[in-house]
Amino acid sequence: MRKNRLRIAACSAALLLGTWAAVAAEPATPGFLGGTCRLDKDFPKFMPMWREGWKLTDEKGDRLRHAYPGMPLGSYLHVFIQNTTSAEIDIDDVLLNGVSLKQGIAPDSPPKDSEGKFASHILFSKLPTDQIETLTDLGEPVWWRADPFTIAPNGFAELIIRLRRAPKVQQADVRITGKGFEIQGAVSLNRVQPRVVGIGYSPAMDRVYLYVRHPKGALKPARILMDGNNASDDLAMLADPAVDTALAAVRTPKPLQEGDFHLFHVHYEDESVAVTGVRVQKPDFLYGMWGYPRKAATAAESVAPYIDGLALHNLNIIMFHYGSQVREYVRSEAGQAHCARLGIQIMDKAPGGYPNQRYTFLRDEPDASDSALNNINPPGKRIGSLAQWLIGMGRGYRQREPRALQVVNIDNTFKPEQWYTYGAMTDVASADPYYQAQLQSVYKTDPGALGAYTKPTYVYAAGTVFQSACAPRPMHLILHTCRFDFEDSPFRAPTPEEKRIEVFYSIASGAKGISYWWYTPGGRFNGAGGDAPELKRLYNEIGLVGAEVRTAEALIGRGCPVQLDIDKPRTLWVRSLMGGEDTLVIFAVNDDIICDRLGTVVQPINKAALRFKAPNWLKTSDVFEITREGTRDIEWKSTEADLSLDLGTVNVTRLLVVTADSQLRQELQGRYDRLFASNVRRLLSEREQLDKEGEK
Repeated sequence: MRKNRLRIAACSAALLLGTWAAVAAEPATPGFLGGTCRLDKDFPKFMPMWREGWKLTDEKGDRLRHAYPGMPLGSYLHVFIQNTTSAEIDIDDVLLNGVSLKQGIAPDSPPKDSEGKFASHILFSKLPTDQIETLTDLGEPVWWRADPFTIAPNGFAELIIRLRRAPKVQQADVRITGKGFEIQGAVSLNRVQPRVVGIGYSPAMDRVYLYVRHPKGALKPARILMDGNNASDDLAMLADPAVDTALAAVRTPKPLQEGDFHLFHVHYEDESVAVTGVRVQKPDFLYGMWGYPRKAATAAESVAPYIDGLALHNLNIIMFHYGSQVREYVRSEAGQAHCARLGIQIMDKAPGGYPNQRYTFLRDEPDASDSALNNINPPGKRIGSLAQWLIGMGRGYRQREPRALQVVNIDNTFKPEQWYTYGAMTDVASADPYYQAQLQSVYKTDPGALGAYTKPTYVYAAGTVFQSACAPRPMHLILHTCRFDFEDSPFRAPTPEEKRIEVFYSIASGAKGISYWWYTPGGRFNGAGGDAPELKRLYNEIGLVGAEVRTAEALIGRGCPVQLDIDKPRTLWVRSLMGGEDTLVIFAVNDDIICDRLGTVVQPINKAALRFKAPNWLKTSDVFEITREGTRDIEWKSTEADLSLDLGTVNVTRLLVVTADSQLRQELQGRYDRLFASNVRRLLSEREQLDKEGEK
């Protein structure tokens, strides 16, 4: 009866999508809102960095390399639906061109329990050969998920299907089923639609910033829908032909809550539309640490100084792999009070473990585990095989904690395809592009490739690829903070200069949060909490650069990377972040550096200057920079033709703000004074002492 009721229910699909619904070859049932196929974006300039550290070899016995120029990439199929019934519905299966994904992406063995590990693959399917061929022609589905799986009455969901390759057919007939209901329609697989590439929020979470790229250029959006309702009444829509990204700033009826799911439609006059679903993340900048302190007699003796140290270094979240004493202390009443006083949150492997828990961590590095699945060959077919296991785990966690944001961290295996494959699988996309680990591996196994690693470009490259896959979901990047104390291939700790540059690269590529692996002192991976002078210097720099980027938290929280034509010195690396409708953030990094097994050499850039035309909607009233000691003046000049910034000497990095908001600098300086100034004074004093000890 419910099935029949759904079919005859009044449907808002036509209102939501307008002429976009015309891509369907046949009339859709109520609740089907259309869809789009998005191909992976290729980045050939980064290809020299995509080498593997594994022991897999080819038929000649040579180390297997997954990446090669012109390699085929995959795609994502996004389908959007609405529950038009008066009862909750739960998605059980999706059929593409009549073939079940539940049966097509089959497990290799039944899981032992609700979290039991298993691999899923089309190779394990027992479907007839013709149905396997149908799925292969559709691009070979790797995994599928719905967000949410359980849809409330009148609620919305986004269905995401990862395809290993681009489809060979022109259309996908989609049927979504569950107990007592069915929703179906068709999606054109070759029509390119605009895309929402970033979402940000105001500090009060009552304004949403939608960043959209249109295949025809920076066209201005015409109309916005949020959860099917018109959101165009209190709206700023901005576009400039010289900027690759348009902005729609939407006022919400009431403040949003973290973890809620919302669906946005961005309509254009040319009848195209960008559609995306997203779970809200608060617009703070999570700045975290993995690992644990040295053990003491009691948890309080060990962990309390560790937490004080995190706060001193301007860190605000404890990531996973933190040990039993951290867990014991943070779960205690005293530990919770301590964390609350310092603004420290935590990530745990299941929801609801701590009152101050921010993220649910499903698992670490599934792509590395994919490589060990010897029952799938060739090895390149293994990537993504553990995704369905993790999606099922996340589905169970969502039932326990509907708003808890879920994270899976992606490693460096099957580069670059693993970033594309897992990018859209969870609420927050996390990856660990460890530059120093790549550098150590090059010296050990592949010294001829050193030229691609003489700068930390690997971090920016990985972040850029990952962001292209996960957007508009928030991206979190993990940076390396260990000295390798290996007997056979020891390698130095990261230098402070490298880490500062990596932080700038990460945010410029789109990261909304950064953490460090790891703190743990001693052992083969001697972390940032170690006693060696170079590790103390590293931890010190983490605190100083943290003060800078966390001062800019509101701008990063509502920002999105954009391409802006900037005239600059040849040796200065410059990228831009649009920080809402009134601000531009510019990241300038000294590109005249070299990194090797001994350290980092920096050649300062003198008389550095930038010249560019600001976006046509931004009427500049102030230009300043954010430093480790707060905001600071820079020389600037504005004319009708362009904006000129005189940076003087650039040693390593500069964080610049161009704004139409005459009050912004005062607000950011107030935040710095309130939260970071005291910490920075202590860190600078410590730096001075470390310098004196180094001179002895």
